[in-house]
Amino acid sequence: ITVSADNNIYVYGSTKIDLSAVMNSGRKLKIPSEYVTYTLSSGAEDIADVSDDGTVTGKAVGTVTITPVIDSAYLASKQAEGITVSPVEVSVSWDATVNPAVYTLEMRENAKNNVSKYDWAKKERDAAVKKAEKYVENVELMYSLIAPEGLPRYYHASHVNDPLNIYCRYCGEYVGSYSWKVDPITHPWKVQCDRCRCWFPSNDFESFYELGILEDKSWSYAESLTEHHKMFVCADGENCTCSHPGGNPGSDSWWNKRGSAEWYAFYGYGVVGGYLNNDYYAEVDEELGITGWGVDDGFGYLQPYVSDTNKKGYHTSYYEGANGNAWYKTSGLSGPVRHNYIAYYLHEGLWYGAGE
Repeated sequence: ITVSADNNIYVYGSTKIDLSAVMNSGRKLKIPSEYVTYTLSSGAEDIADVSDDGTVTGKAVGTVTITPVIDSAYLASKQAEGITVSPVEVSVSWDATVNPAVYTLEMRENAKNNVSKYDWAKKERDAAVKKAEKYVENVELMYSLIAPEGLPRYYHASHVNDPLNIYCRYCGEYVGSYSWKVDPITHPWKVQCDRCRCWFPSNDFESFYELGILEDKSWSYAESLTEHHKMFVCADGENCTCSHPGGNPGSDSWWNKRGSAEWYAFYGYGVVGGYLNNDYYAEVDEELGITGWGVDDGFGYLQPYVSDTNKKGYHTSYYEGANGNAWYKTSGLSGPVRHNYIAYYLHEGLWYGAGE
């Protein structure tokens, strides 16, 4: 039996272990992966993962020995009882580009020479190293912060046409379009007003987000909501058979229910201890006579309408729109008053780089 795989892969790279046998007839027979299991050498779990189909994925620098074990019943069916397979050794290393295109090898050598000669070059080197250290020390965290498709991204903390778009909804001070503070490493899934220093959204979005991560690492809004309902609302928990507001999750009728009292009650918004509760600013709930101020489920916080538009976070032009929520109307344009904290965090903090 022959074993084939790349013996050298990079961190986050992969290779596939293939097993085949040469029959007496000379025909080459590939052994199906469902009849093979894989054992890793001691301590190798931190270096690489091996999936059921024999795919080896690098996790950290090192060497791992992988021993394929073929199902005995399968071997017996092929009249090959007792045959064992030699282990395969895979080395995992960092991907060091041989001919970089941005900072060429010539440029690197020039930088080294400058550092050895000039104080200004040493200062620039030290500053760059200091800045890079926090990323090197948090490589795994950085990979986990990159959200898959399914979450929206937006370059304003509320809609650009909203009259209060450039103001903090808590302190009322001017923030501007791009002055919200974002620090994905120490404050993931949060944005901060640079005036009152309050963090938004007011709920534990990270825990809510994790409820919707699927086996393929994609994210499902409906899954997060459903699991939240099971955990914090439904008495039957995992055996829940409740009908969702508006019908099948993902349908137009389901989306149309978003922001309604029925939606919030069903999915557990405002449940103390849940992930869609206003954990930070209960005083605003009390002041406005609402529940869940500032709670962003990934698709923004829909601000409910209150009759006294002189209260915190409201504008005199706001009016009552769909599902009892506040809508803005300016220059002939209108839409729901929505705080896009998570969408802003993703666009400005991760993808655009404001959080570096």
